[in-house]
Amino acid sequence: MTGCGGGGGGGGGTPTTVAILNKQTSIPAGTQFVFNAQTFHNHKNPQGVTWSLSPTTGEGTLSNPVNNGSSSSVTYTAPNGSCSNCVTVTAASVENPSSTDSDTFSIAGSAIVISTTSLPGGLVGIPYGSALQAIGGTPPYTWSVSSGSLPAGLSITTNSANITGQTITAITGTPTAAGPTQFMVQVKDSATPASSVTQQLSITIGAASTANDAELSGQYAFEISSFGSVAGNRHAEVGSIIADGKGNITSGVVDCNSPNGSAQAVPLLSPGSYAVGPDHRGTLTLNFASTALCGFTSRTVAFALGSLNNSGVATIGRLVEFDYTTATPNDFGSGVMYLQQSAAFALSSIKGPYAFQLIGQNTIPGTRVVETGTVTADGAGNLGAGELDLNSDGTGTNTAFTGTLTTDPANTATFGRLNLSCTSCSAIGAAGHEAVYIVLANQALIITTDVEFSDGLMSGEMRSQSSTSFANSDLKGSAVFYLEDVGNTAGDSRATLGLTTFDGAGNLTVVSQDKNDSGVHTTKTNQTGLTYSVAANGRVTITGANSPLGGYLLSPTAAFLMETSGGTNAGFVEVQSGGPFSAASISGNYIFGVAPQAVPASAVSSGIAASTGGGTLNVTSDESGQFGLALAQAITATGFNVAANGVGTDSVGDVIYMISPTKAVLINLNIPAPGVLITEQ
Repeated sequence: MTGCGGGGGGGGGTPTTVAILNKQTSIPAGTQFVFNAQTFHNHKNPQGVTWSLSPTTGEGTLSNPVNNGSSSSVTYTAPNGSCSNCVTVTAASVENPSSTDSDTFSIAGSAIVISTTSLPGGLVGIPYGSALQAIGGTPPYTWSVSSGSLPAGLSITTNSANITGQTITAITGTPTAAGPTQFMVQVKDSATPASSVTQQLSITIGAASTANDAELSGQYAFEISSFGSVAGNRHAEVGSIIADGKGNITSGVVDCNSPNGSAQAVPLLSPGSYAVGPDHRGTLTLNFASTALCGFTSRTVAFALGSLNNSGVATIGRLVEFDYTTATPNDFGSGVMYLQQSAAFALSSIKGPYAFQLIGQNTIPGTRVVETGTVTADGAGNLGAGELDLNSDGTGTNTAFTGTLTTDPANTATFGRLNLSCTSCSAIGAAGHEAVYIVLANQALIITTDVEFSDGLMSGEMRSQSSTSFANSDLKGSAVFYLEDVGNTAGDSRATLGLTTFDGAGNLTVVSQDKNDSGVHTTKTNQTGLTYSVAANGRVTITGANSPLGGYLLSPTAAFLMETSGGTNAGFVEVQSGGPFSAASISGNYIFGVAPQAVPASAVSSGIAASTGGGTLNVTSDESGQFGLALAQAITATGFNVAANGVGTDSVGDVIYMISPTKAVLINLNIPAPGVLITEQ
């Protein structure tokens, strides 16, 4: 850079020239690079350099331009993917006449790599779906089987309208034969020329075990809440099925509500089928008369059964929707089923005070709604003294309401189905029509039956309250709560667990709290200065918290809980028993499932867990999410560290809050879309 003679100022003398000093032929995809330029022959009066990029969009960005005397620099950020001689950076002097210098270069994408190195197994006759994933190269990718063949009944499909808006390629279908199958997959990128790579994979298909089919015997009411094929929209199903204890669903009826429309009291075609394995896990398939009724002709569900009665029949099951094809994306969600008591299938059974909680969305996709309340039934279909708190996308409303229950002539006596009409719901902007399925006289499942796009969609549960006159003194002791909501990061969720103490006089302390908000973990301990009040109808108001919380007591030991404005957290609180706790408190056989997910990105699961009390929990789970299905996933959680107050951690990143030795709730602290896992014996 010697030989730069002095020139005149202000454009006089020798004209200024610009040179980019560190020209490149290729820049790695997704990285940053700083270009430097120098002005020559006019050092005494440099006026700076301007930088530009061609094309202006799609091939990276320029930022942080700096002019310092005769030198200048700019930061270039390369996009992902690759291209050849596709980007030009230009430096121009601001003098008149201007001098320019340019550098045209390539984006060097990283080598394409198949990140899927193993695939879950499946079962004959049960839908299979597992995503194929790659990184590097230039998307989009094209997948194929380069040698061998997929298991019979499976194929590679690509969906560009996944519920999260992603394009996903997966192996999907319904296996027709058992056995292991090995094959080679190839992925090819879109570069010119294209790059490709192969990966050896295998899938083992098993035959469904029917060893414990007798555990599912009798009549069961079920509720499933999910997200589905229309991005951001909720689906829900509530119904009743009859299982014969021999692997057959002999009859049933279901109410479904989704973007496809509301379908009420849809009969099931028989026979449906189910299989229960030796570990109390299984699958069931329900068949419907027409796709137009619920948007599908069949529904497959994975379940874990628990709380066997004296006859060895399960009284509860945790459910996961187990349908997945990427060519025509299906819903995925979670739910619960309960053994029904047919003697309660009458209008007269619904009598006394009830508390309820429903979760769903309003008329705009992706906007969350929760409502919790209380109402008193007279046994003749009249609902009075109703009060509910509704939170629609963070805006809270408290209102009184009344309503009526009527029988369904075709289904009340057989399946426990009733119709509910809210007669004064205009204040909350709801049409107020619901289907109610009786489980017991003190418990029922609920789904709204109005059109989702005009009235929203919610589903949930109602249970008897233990009193018609509650007070602060009814809420006392140490209690565990859980809450779920959408997260601060769009598309992610928030899950919170906490341990509180209620003193029976209106004061509470948050002893411990763990929150995962969009993958960010925060904790609180010994938060004081909070108060609560309990109204005669069981309505709980908590003040002094960061967000206003409320709920409705079922009894002195349990309550539905929700955020009454701001966020839309919803969950439950339950008084602890059986402490002090330790790792040895986790002992025996458990089933688990997840609370209704708050966002489509949250994966759902159900399964079983077993521990001998030595700090190790052996888990087998069935999982469903945006990347497919996974049957019989084995997980070993070790290193349980449980304090005397029931709060602990394990080796796989969970925090656990024990309600009792037979029940606990967990959240994973590391994932961006967490949910609450409910574990019970």
